[in-house]
Amino acid sequence: MGNVEYHIFIPNIIKAAVEAVENVKPAKVGVAVVQSNVGVNRRQLLRNGAIDFGQNPWGLYDPNMTVIAIRDYDGNGIVNIIHYGAHGTAAGKNTEISRDWHGVMIDTLEKESGALTAFIQGAEGDTGPRLTDGRTTGGGDISYAMRLGAVGGQDAVRVYNTVGG
Repeated sequence: MGNVEYHIFIPNIIKAAVEAVENVKPAKVGVAVVQSNVGVNRRQLLRNGAIDFGQNPWGLYDPNMTVIAIRDYDGNGIVNIIHYGAHGTAAGKNTEISRDWHGVMIDTLEKESGALTAFIQGAEGDTGPRLTDGRTTGGGDISYAMRLGAVGGQDAVRVYNTVGG
């Protein structure tokens, strides 16, 4: 094992496990699903019959966004999980470090719920982000990721607010 793993990673895993055990409490789990149009089939049929990366609104994709909310018995958020399948390519060839549209969506739900939120990438296959320029990969403009993440965040909050438990 390398020096970094031994001196930083392993002690922090142990610390997190001990903290989790010391703070264990009863919780309620709720799950809900909403239809989200953040993603779109990215196999666009061109006029000449060729297929290219773009948007195919008639193509197959899974529009289901699932939110799992774990709350204490007073209704306070403990942790959330968002599951959705669409590539994180809204920022495209951007050279900035980015969590792409997923990060904005996560931040939006965290702010609404007050709970740590994780994103689990669903089966994306030929599903890309539905960008306003008709593409599924941004040309290096981070604003595409910000705008689409806001849409995803609204969808996540909308479904979060319906989660029972």
